[in-house]
Formats: sequence, structure tokens, C-alpha cells
Amino acid sequence: MGSRRGLDAGYARTLRRLCAHRRHLPRRHRPRVLAEASARPGRNGVSGVHSVRGCCQVHRAGDHVYGRPDRVARVRCRVDLGLRAGRGVPMTTSRNRLQTDITTAVAASTGAGLRFRDVFDPADWPELEREPHLIAGLLSTTLTVLSGAPTAGKTHLAVGMAAALLNGEREFLGRELSGELNAVAFVCTDADGAASVRRRIAPLVAAPSRKRVRVVDYSATGDAEWTALVHAVTGLAPGLLVVDNVLGVVDDVHDNGQARRMIGPLLRLTQQGTAVLLLTHTGEPGPTGPAHGVNAPIGARTWTVAARVKAVLTSREKDHRRQLAVRSNDGEPVALNASLDVMGDAPVWTLWTGDGEREQRRESRTAPAVTWDALADRVVREQPRARSLSALGDHYAASVNRSPVTVRTSLKGRVRLSGDRWERTP
Repeated sequence: MGSRRGLDAGYARTLRRLCAHRRHLPRRHRPRVLAEASARPGRNGVSGVHSVRGCCQVHRAGDHVYGRPDRVARVRCRVDLGLRAGRGVPMTTSRNRLQTDITTAVAASTGAGLRFRDVFDPADWPELEREPHLIAGLLSTTLTVLSGAPTAGKTHLAVGMAAALLNGEREFLGRELSGELNAVAFVCTDADGAASVRRRIAPLVAAPSRKRVRVVDYSATGDAEWTALVHAVTGLAPGLLVVDNVLGVVDDVHDNGQARRMIGPLLRLTQQGTAVLLLTHTGEPGPTGPAHGVNAPIGARTWTVAARVKAVLTSREKDHRRQLAVRSNDGEPVALNASLDVMGDAPVWTLWTGDGEREQRRESRTAPAVTWDALADRVVREQPRARSLSALGDHYAASVNRSPVTVRTSLKGRVRLSGDRWERTP
């Protein structure tokens, strides 16, 4: 079959080689498809046509038409602007042995699923696309997997990030937040997991009357129960869902089939605008040294293959430093050294400051009640203009040499705003 108008012979041969479906059609029905395109402006405005194994893509002045591969649609066809207009998509074969028109209606009924995206100018892409991270480099707006040893502090870190997002903090561990969330949800599989999360996050939320934190214990391991739970979460529309942890979701964490059935509903949830943080454990050292995959998530690869952000949290017993290593599909790798102080039940995360960190930690734990009671009396006496605990934290952080989060957490339960005046909590 010779080349058509607008294509030289070499380009035509290349297209035929790409488009010939040699493995899935009988020899006498192997179409030698010639995809027509013209580089000359004005002929239908087509700037390029690419056909790749059952998947068609047309570029025309910012219009994007995508066709997903389907076994029914595994034939090669010439795509032109008639596709957008709803007309049939003709296919040219060698010696007219196979003449088929695949219409958009047939494509939809057979599952080929041709999808049309709204027309937009490329300059508008940044405005229309979803932010890649809730916390820059640490927490994706889709799926994030955080792994670590049982005592590394994974739940503490998840609670800290959730509280920072609920409070609309500017930064968390030096990383910028993309915005403020109104609701988060936790699915806990450990014993007393939900109660533990409530105790940890309650002191950290600056405006609990305006925020929603939903926590649920989950002990089932069936597909139907899990799908029903995720469906219920979808109705709540939280900005972030934390699953703590995968060992309680399935019977066998190494089974790819079970992992796929659990991850599938979560990925659909991310398409509705809910970010998902999945907590899991890392491998353990072997009897003769570190095993292959130590500090990597345990179980089947399906748990992590779809994650846009993969993070590993480790703890150093020598100086109680927390080390966070993060790899992201949408950014550069991140490595952080952090400090974790637990005040009551609430985790307070700060960046590791160096050699004087251990001494500062010891000083911060000496007679804390007297220090914070004195600060509460000072708030009542000075009556600052701050109208929230978060604002109080920002106001007094420098004067007491503590982080705003630490100040806010410590003052909660000691002072309250009554009308337009601060007073001690009875």
C-alpha cells in the first residue's frame, strides 16, 4: 500500500510498522494502517497523530482526546477531527480486506472508553492541575506510604502532619503546606488505636469547634468490609485519610492480590480529592546482619507501587533523633532530622538543631508545669490581641524560647477566651 498525500514514503512505513497489530489479528486480517496527518497548516488543523497499540491520541491546538486501550479496540485506525464531531473513525486496511468503522458509541459500549477532556490553553495547565503535595515533599495529595519500625513514631508523625493541616500552619518541619484542611479521618487497626489517636490529636487542634477529626477502629480483613468502609469515608469527604496500619487490613500482607483489592478503593478515593496516608512497617535485620530490604516497606510491592510519595522514618537510640527519608515522583528526595517531644499524649515535632539538642530537651522537661502556669498567668495579665491558641503560640514562642506548637499545646487547658478576654481555665 503506497503512501497517502501529505506523508512521505519513509514516514508512512514508520506509521505502518507502529500500527500493524501483528500479534492479535489473523494474518489475513492484519491491517496495515496508514495514519494520515498533514504538516501543512489549514488541513483540519491537525498538527500530529500518534497511534500506539489500541490507544489513540490527537493533538490539535490544545485539544486533547484520549482513548484507553481495550482488547475490542485493538485495531489500528486513522483518527481525525470527525472523532470529536461524533462521526465514525475510519480504518484503512491492506487491499481493503478489513473495512471497519469504529464509532464513538461502539467504543463506549465495548469499554474502549474514549474520553474527551475540556479544551484549555496550555498556559492554564498550572491553574487547572491539582497540587502535588499537601506538605511539600512529605505528603502527597494522592497516595503516600510511610514505613518504619514499630516504635519509630509513624503515628506520631501522621498526627503531627494532620494537626498542622487542620490548623493551617505555614510549615511543618520546615516544609511548606499547600493549604488548610477542615476534616481528616483515621482508620486504626491496632488495639486501642482510635482512642490513642484521639488522645494525641485533641490537644493539637487549635479550633476544635470548626474542625472535624473522625477516628474509627477497624478489625475486619475482608474485601467487602473494606470497600464499604472506604465508601463511607468518601461520603465524609475528608481532606486526608490516614490508614494505621496495613498489617490489620489484610490476612497476608505479602499477597499481591489482597494488596491490590485494598489499594484499589483508596486510589478511587484519591480521585475524589482525599489524600491518603498509608502507614506500614519496615523489614527487620536478619540473624547475620541486615536483611535485604531493611528500612523498606514489608509485604507485596502493590502496597507502594502506586504511591507518589514513599517515606521511611527511623529512630536513633543514641540521641533520640528521628530521621525521615522521602522519595517523591513529583519532586526531589527529602532527608530530614527531627526531634519528637511528647507532651502529655500530644506529639510535638521540631527540626533537629544539632549538638545542643539533648541538653535543650532535658531543660524543657524540668518543671514544665510551673513554666506553663506562669505563662498562662502572663496571658491573663497582658491580654494580648491574639484571639486563638494558635495566635497565642505565635505571640509568645520567642519570649519563652519554645516553638509555637509547643506553646499552643501547653496553654490549651490552662487559658480560654471568654468574649474578648483571656481567662484561666477552672
